Amino acid sequence: HAPSLDLIDALLERGAKIIAYDPTAQANVAARYGKKVACAPNAQDVLHHADFLVILTEWKEFCATPPQEFLCLNDKTIFDGRNCLDPHLMATTGITYFCVGRGNATVLQQPHFVPAVHSTFTSEL
Repeated sequence: HAPSLDLIDALLERGAKIIAYDPTAQANVAARYGKKVACAPNAQDVLHHADFLVILTEWKEFCATPPQEFLCLNDKTIFDGRNCLDPHLMATTGITYFCVGRGNATVLQQPHFVPAVHSTFTSEL
């Protein structure tokens, strides 16, 4: 039982469209959600079709991505639940970056930012 499944369930209840990337669980995602959740074949496909990114697993495809490549996200926002990205690099790139337990310097630049359900949501499972 992965926390990402709880998040996906909650967002689907609120009308979100989700594109997920998990190279080890694509079949499980398809079996559980059917067409309710799109499965991306690679990390780049997620980035180019999403409003924002939620990282819940330390996939090297996201952790090794140069910060400027995240700028293709429509809302240029990342929620990093694994602390696999450098918050200072994200800030210098112009990404609104939320991380867990180590401060959110880039959030302070946008004090009125409130995450909302968007038309497309990304996560890895």
